Amino acid sequence: MKNMKQDNPTMARTKKRKDWPMFHKAIEVEYQQLFDEYVYSKKSVKYTEPPRDTKLLGTMFILTVKRNPSTGAIEKYNHD
Repeated sequence: MKNMKQDNPTMARTKKRKDWPMFHKAIEVEYQQLFDEYVYSKKSVKYTEPPRDTKLLGTMFILTVKRNPSTGAIEKYNHD
């Protein structure tokens, strides 16, 4: 079974993996869900300077591989 570090890669490492397209698809699905749930709109994706008194919240994707515990086979590419 792969070690934990390989199953929880950074974005830079993920882009170099041969299974990058699977992670990329998981990320696109997550973005679409955010748009569908009106978390933000496509108009708000463009960067603008926030007002001075605004407190910003950061966001990030945590990329993981979900494996079958008995076989070690990949079941899902996650984006938490």
